[in-house]
Amino acid sequence: MSEASAHPSLEYSGDDLKYESATEIKLVTASLDDFDFVTAEQSTRSGIYENVSFSALDGTNRTDTWLANAEEARAETDVWDPDTDDDGLTDGQELKWITTAEQPVRSVQQIRRASVGDRGAVGTSATSPDSDGDGYWDGWIGVYGVERTDNVVLYQEHLRDDDDGDGDTADEGVKDEETVPEQAGVHRTDQSIPSPEGVVFEEGEPPVHSNLHIGELQWGSDPTSSDDSPAPSLTIEVDYYEADSTAALNTEAWERGIERNFRLYGIDVDIVRDDVISDEQFIPCLPPTAGPLCVDPENGFGIREIIAAGTTFSSTGSDEYVIVGTKAGGTVPGGQDQSGINLYGVPYQGIFVQGNAEDTTDVSNRDLERSPYSTKVAMVSAKTEIHEIGHSFGVGRADDRYRPRTVFRNGEIYSGSISPNSRDWTPENLDGTATWSIMSSGYNEDLANTPMNGRFFAFSIEETSTADDE
Repeated sequence: MSEASAHPSLEYSGDDLKYESATEIKLVTASLDDFDFVTAEQSTRSGIYENVSFSALDGTNRTDTWLANAEEARAETDVWDPDTDDDGLTDGQELKWITTAEQPVRSVQQIRRASVGDRGAVGTSATSPDSDGDGYWDGWIGVYGVERTDNVVLYQEHLRDDDDGDGDTADEGVKDEETVPEQAGVHRTDQSIPSPEGVVFEEGEPPVHSNLHIGELQWGSDPTSSDDSPAPSLTIEVDYYEADSTAALNTEAWERGIERNFRLYGIDVDIVRDDVISDEQFIPCLPPTAGPLCVDPENGFGIREIIAAGTTFSSTGSDEYVIVGTKAGGTVPGGQDQSGINLYGVPYQGIFVQGNAEDTTDVSNRDLERSPYSTKVAMVSAKTEIHEIGHSFGVGRADDRYRPRTVFRNGEIYSGSISPNSRDWTPENLDGTATWSIMSSGYNEDLANTPMNGRFFAFSIEETSTADDE
């Protein structure tokens, strides 16, 4: 919320509406005019229904709910901003109802009267992003610090719209004036902005939360009841194959860096560093002991080795298990160049030092100094593990829908990928790049761009639009 629009003064008399903030005074002379009704505004569409229906942040085809300026004056919402409190729900949706578009209407005003689907009133405040005071915002995805919020509300629409008018919506994505650069930043939590527990990067600094807020409708809780609050959490046991290279990740700094990165988004991840496992503890692949669970980690950790480690050495009762190995091998996609994998259908992951070490050339000394990590390979491997944990929360699934999952494999499409066989058809551009977010492939220097500056890695709106705690 901008300072100018956070507490406007609104006076309404007849057809005149006077709007006054700390920086501006405006006069609206027609109470039936509207300045903040969200429309898709697609040049390839025709008719009122096609314009007012849009793919909402939850992926459902919805409409905004129209409000006369007089209603907004009484509700003390900003008549020039469709989402006064920036929580991802429009003012009309919060004051009236969330509509599901099903049939045409003859006028924008008629949306208030026409039967346009399920009218589900959420009962939330249009002027506070956190109606029940539990720290989590009301809607699906909200972004702090944006001015006019059309681009957040219409984010899913922009991902798939036809900007160039060629009739093909599969190669567009968010770009140019549609971008939401604020999503990659952070804000302080020791002021008046509702947030879950914040993160303190350096002693003496204020706690911060990501500008991107994953809201209660996204987590599936009731935004009007503090007794029903989100509690997204995951405990992860991490064991280390005994080697000099894996020891670089067996540190408190690596553990805390990953945990704090998730806390920026209101997610509680607990890394439990446990055992160092030697060759002698694996079942060797030699007669007469060779069998389906035998392991030869000298040739790399394949899917069989990861599952064998998880079933044999998991000991803390954690939700998931990670083995940190020297290198990938076997049937792991990408072979020894792979940096990490989260096995689909089983709670096991693998992090591979050799694959991560190959990307350390993209880490500048300055970014490392500003990061919570002590070595470049630890920094790159932390991004990899944050990426893999993201899969466990359903993050990034919107892109992955273009590629089917198979046994033990997520069928992943990386954010911003231009690979012919796994292209991201809905890229999210920021400062001229689409590989700035966590669910991109490997490590690249854009991950440490401003405002992240190497201190944290950022999820994107599209990536978090599929987050769940199931």
